[in-house]
Amino acid sequence: MPESSSLDNILAEARKLTEAYKWFEASKIYKDALALIDSEGDPSKAARFTSLLANSLYRHSFQGETRTIFKERMKHSKDAYSSAELLYERARLQSQVSLAKSKELLVEFWIANKSPDRTALIAKAIGHAREAVIQAEEEVDKEALAKTFENLAMCYRHSLEVPRDFKSMKQLVEDMISAAEKAVENYRSIDDPTALLGCMELMTSGLIISQAHTHRGDVENTRRMHSLAREIKELSHNIGTPYARLLSLEVEGAIAVEVDGDYKKSLPFIKEGVPLAIESGDRILMGGVSAANLSMLFRMGISEEDPEKKRAFLETGITKGPETISYLEVPILSLPLDYARDVWAECHTMLAVLVETDVEKRRELLKKATQIGKESLDSVVAPGVAGAKHSLGKAFFFLSQTETDPAEKAHLLQESLR
Repeated sequence: MPESSSLDNILAEARKLTEAYKWFEASKIYKDALALIDSEGDPSKAARFTSLLANSLYRHSFQGETRTIFKERMKHSKDAYSSAELLYERARLQSQVSLAKSKELLVEFWIANKSPDRTALIAKAIGHAREAVIQAEEEVDKEALAKTFENLAMCYRHSLEVPRDFKSMKQLVEDMISAAEKAVENYRSIDDPTALLGCMELMTSGLIISQAHTHRGDVENTRRMHSLAREIKELSHNIGTPYARLLSLEVEGAIAVEVDGDYKKSLPFIKEGVPLAIESGDRILMGGVSAANLSMLFRMGISEEDPEKKRAFLETGITKGPETISYLEVPILSLPLDYARDVWAECHTMLAVLVETDVEKRRELLKKATQIGKESLDSVVAPGVAGAKHSLGKAFFFLSQTETDPAEKAHLLQESLR
């Protein structure tokens, strides 16, 4: 059996690698550690390191440059979670068995391409995540409770990606906030500030969604959101890693845009966040910050009075659109993709309508806007949010205004109403 100090050194080395986003290198460290552990004599320890290996492979997947690479890496993560599940069964740690199964199903959710498959998989993942929480409560283990509530909150967050009506979305947001809050409560008594910060960000994200979409005007949620944002900023500073800083910037920027409606206020957060997200290589982080930057460029463009400055903002938005979408297409983030296409299409439409004077250039811009909008026709749209379908209708309408043929004009107007 290896000395505990040797394994502690391995954990410390792996932590340094993960703080630098070197998830694949960290996975190699965990594999080396597993070679030193007697899985028959100590299945609990072997399960722990196998779970750490699975998590590193999971995070490494989001650094994949393409959908194909992403899915291939996810399959390795799935295998590791499956192995961890078997080891936890031998160790008779039932909450961790359910947790590993939930994470394995979450991996399958990311691998799946079709919405019905994703809907079924995330529902199963949530079911096992709930079982893990109940079992951890029976085991009276703070660390197990923290991890199981964190996973449950994360499953709820990703469940927002699948189609649902407003009532179920509202309940889902409430469940996400509640689970994240309990994860935060338990992590406060554990020496893992980065995990605590991540759960605070999860809870704040839920509160921001509630303020922007499902529970507008809720005074208590507003108070909790701002209180958490202040705490996140302080904890991020104390942790001092680029990832911690990025989470703080994302929260501050999201509150400025989604709650305060102040795009100019979000500008410094986005400018600092873009290079930090790129440094991470994580397509979710990169896509999120890039989408915020794209939205900021559009909002600044339509609010700018000077024609040339307006053109500059909107044209920059047009150039940033493909990059943003390429990030979001790797894990298939349906709602952010729909939103990004909506804003990208709107940049074309508003440049054509508000700035461009050349009729042919205007028509080309509007045709491109309709093309972008069509790409989202089969995408998931959030309840109460028109998304890219809205921008598609606008583009068809304004395109009809450039048409002289009565039949074609009528056709374009009909398309705008679909």
